[in-house]
Amino acid sequence: MEKRVLKRRTWREIISVLLAVVMVCTLMPGVKASAAADNATKDSEGLINYRTHVQTHGWQDFKCDGQMSGTSGEAKRLECIEIKLGDTGYEGGVMYRTHVQSFGWQDWVTNGEMSGTFGMGKRLEGIEISLYGEISEHYDIVYRVHVQSFGWQDWVSNGVMAGTSGKAKRLEGIEIKLVKKEKKGTSAITYRTHVQSYGWQDFKCDGEMSGTSGKAKRLEGIQIKLNTNEYGGGIKYSTHVQTYGWQDYRFNGAMSGTSGEAKRLEAIKISLYGDIAKYYDVYYRVHVQSHGWQDWVCNDELAGTLGEAKRLEGIEIKLVKKEGVKPENPEKNNPLKLELSGKTEDTYTIKEDCYVEGNDVVIYLPKGITVKGDMLKVVEKIMSDLCETTGLNFKQNYPIDDPMECRDLYYEEGYFANINKDAEKVNLIFTNEGSGSAWASDHNAVVDIMHFEGDYQVLYHELSHVIQLRNGADLGSVMDEGYATYTAYICHMEHNIPGWSAAQYFWPVEDVAKPLIEGGEDAFSMVYDVKDTNYQYGFRFVLYLSETYGEDIYYKIMDEAEKRDLQCSWNPDNEKEDKARNSDMLIEIIKSQTSEDVFEDFAKWYANEWDKIVEKKMAEIEAMSN
Repeated sequence: MEKRVLKRRTWREIISVLLAVVMVCTLMPGVKASAAADNATKDSEGLINYRTHVQTHGWQDFKCDGQMSGTSGEAKRLECIEIKLGDTGYEGGVMYRTHVQSFGWQDWVTNGEMSGTFGMGKRLEGIEISLYGEISEHYDIVYRVHVQSFGWQDWVSNGVMAGTSGKAKRLEGIEIKLVKKEKKGTSAITYRTHVQSYGWQDFKCDGEMSGTSGKAKRLEGIQIKLNTNEYGGGIKYSTHVQTYGWQDYRFNGAMSGTSGEAKRLEAIKISLYGDIAKYYDVYYRVHVQSHGWQDWVCNDELAGTLGEAKRLEGIEIKLVKKEGVKPENPEKNNPLKLELSGKTEDTYTIKEDCYVEGNDVVIYLPKGITVKGDMLKVVEKIMSDLCETTGLNFKQNYPIDDPMECRDLYYEEGYFANINKDAEKVNLIFTNEGSGSAWASDHNAVVDIMHFEGDYQVLYHELSHVIQLRNGADLGSVMDEGYATYTAYICHMEHNIPGWSAAQYFWPVEDVAKPLIEGGEDAFSMVYDVKDTNYQYGFRFVLYLSETYGEDIYYKIMDEAEKRDLQCSWNPDNEKEDKARNSDMLIEIIKSQTSEDVFEDFAKWYANEWDKIVEKKMAEIEAMSN
């Protein structure tokens, strides 16, 4: 017995020793990593020093001055980051914040503090980094990130977002460096804006534009500061923010507006205070959605709009001495009016933006394109075809409300402001982007010049929208797109134009249209104001209504919608509810002019007749082509 006990004890001792060895061996890498991190902390002597916590790897050593921290090609997420300045010789520091998976933007941290999460398995998705204090007057902080699927992004600087937001893409690596500022003359006033999709832009100064023009991006926040020590005092500013209204005044570089809430700035007031207000005025003007650049205002006057739900898109600010020259509002130039010969064989190379005017239309042409002498005749023929087919006209049949001055999106601001300013005629705006994009409102149709050829299907389509809307009827996207595609097709057939472009609405994407049609009334609600699907569903539905209830059925629905004051717009804060209400009302209007079972009958018609209709219509198009 004693021998056996002794043997067991011996094995226990051996196992204990082995376990101890294993534990020491296991702990040693952790001790070594910790020591390395401590050494890295002590030895990081660059102008800018940073380290990241990487999925499965943990904290890496500090990197500096443009070296990469993180990984590339390993599909490992960054989870948190620390950034600090070295010995730059200047006061101040570095501040930064990160966009974290499921949490969004975190609060700003400074000078070596951790941003991100630790031990939660959450990826960093975006980062903003800025300098503050004396160092920011001498250096820019420049950085770029390696993003999942995208690779290395371009370099950005001084608080501009690097990475992505809302795309669920991890940051995998980062490089950061300080770059000495170029010596320039001292700016009296500097400012920057937080722009939808882009984040914080670089600072602008003394009348330069901050924001965007022609990109339909809202301003969400702004910072403004003075750079003159000539007088005491400072600058203050207040913004009117979507849903919140006027915010309290902010002072000398503090942010006004919001960040990360997707709220538009709608108006702003800026003023000076203290001694500087005795010697200077502050002038500013803003670029407003659909209005373009407003006139200059000064000293706490309102710039922007109230109660119109229009976003600010750009801003310019400048200081002007009391006895100095005040900024002038831009003169509205007199653009070139082009007279076309009407002959197909004549061509015109457009050397500068110009316009051509007809009885019911004004055509705007960009420089750099070539057009034929019969362009106006072709457009007027298309408009005449639409009038004949629909029984409507292009007259302005109700008082002008918002002319949607979209010409400023494509041509020099204000250049065409005095042309057709009462929107009595249709504005047909040609672009030369090569994107093939096109859209329309009740006063304008925008078409890429590439579409001015072939069977002009896009022109027929967009001008169908215009003639409908100028008669006061907006039935929502599914019905409007159905009307435009159907009307363009009928115009082609009635005027012996082989409508091959209309063939796309007969048989492709069967997998999209069929289940929606079979879904009846509920499916109609689904496609109400949903892009792409609405063309296919809408074309089939309008064709069915016309063949079942007569060619004038759409106009009966339009008239009833006018009587019931159907509003197809919605409040962005209440979008889901507004769309549901509009859809329900439209369904009731359609039923009132057809039958209670119209959507079920549509599904039966489609199941029984559609293949035969496709065969017949395609044969007609082919015969016309021959």
